[in-house]
Amino acid sequence: IQDPIATIQLQSPRNGLIPERLFSILSDICAAHGRDFNFVMSLPSLENGLSTEDAHPRFVACLLRLGDLLDLDNHRFCPTMLSAFGSVPGETIAHIEKHAAIKHFFVGPRSIQVVAECETVEGYSALQKWLGWLRDEIKDQTGKWPQIMPEGFPGTLPTFDESIVKAKNYEAVTESKATTFSLNVRQAQELFFGENIYKDQGVFIRELLQNSVDASLIAAWLDFEQYLKLSPDSDKPNDLRRDWIGYIHSCKERYTIQVDFVKINQIPNSNQEIWRISITDRGIGIDERDIPYMKETLGSSKNKRKVDIINKMPVWARPAGAFGLGLQSVFQVTEELVVESKSRFSTNAYRFEFCSPTGKYKGRILAQRLNHFQFEHGTKLEFEMKFD
Repeated sequence: IQDPIATIQLQSPRNGLIPERLFSILSDICAAHGRDFNFVMSLPSLENGLSTEDAHPRFVACLLRLGDLLDLDNHRFCPTMLSAFGSVPGETIAHIEKHAAIKHFFVGPRSIQVVAECETVEGYSALQKWLGWLRDEIKDQTGKWPQIMPEGFPGTLPTFDESIVKAKNYEAVTESKATTFSLNVRQAQELFFGENIYKDQGVFIRELLQNSVDASLIAAWLDFEQYLKLSPDSDKPNDLRRDWIGYIHSCKERYTIQVDFVKINQIPNSNQEIWRISITDRGIGIDERDIPYMKETLGSSKNKRKVDIINKMPVWARPAGAFGLGLQSVFQVTEELVVESKSRFSTNAYRFEFCSPTGKYKGRILAQRLNHFQFEHGTKLEFEMKFD
């Protein structure tokens, strides 16, 4: 900035009539492009410009940030340049797909609208992340707009209408909003560390199995209630607990939980192997209505549909676990959990992809409707992990 010819051999059209101060301010405006919002607000709101003009560094920096985030339309990447580059990184390809996905784009004085359909999950993730940045930027600037706009400036920022972004062959699991998986940090610390529940890395498998057992118990109880209604002895006095135990033993094959361990490969030059683990049950299953509760630590305690069933069960028949905790524990050992399920309460079967909240995809959840599930209802979850 101070001497571009000496430092980067750049012939700058500056001269003595332009104060060096303005070049430093311009460099700060450029730096604000990639800095947090607090840095932007540290720029001066008003500065003497050339001659009698006023300059507004903070305002200019904010508009440049918005301008870049709104550079969303198609044909953002030049095909001639791409062909000259040869192979490009996967992240670049995701951004190419992000721009190609735009179907409707409107920026006006009062609103911003985006509708897109992405061909790939990677493009979908890149676009959701980008729109998240845009949403946050508008929120930050709107909150500080009186300190950003020049005095007497008549304009206000547009609102960002809820975008509609889809991944082809996938569907959103909660309206049009991006769905992510997250951990309540305080609860997670207490449960995972304070109580030492997961001191042994392999204990999370027990937690996942407990989820399957609980789902199977609830399904069995609902079937048991139907059995009692249809039983010829249903009008006679009986010992409910004895009948329940008898029913479980007579139908145990129906509620069998299957666990599979399959070796995928050996990691070169190490003693580690990658294994695929799957757990399949014939429990009550899950559907898109369960996802909001599964996203949250111990969130299933808020799932009224499931809680109502459990509350109607006798204490001695109720499941022991808390749905959702075991599911989140799996992210200690894997980046992605795939769940295929058909709910007892839905006609649709789904394939859900849950990504680790601390991993590359920051807790992303995607749903894909399946044409078929192997059982009338139930769940199959699958993930890969490393073993010594």
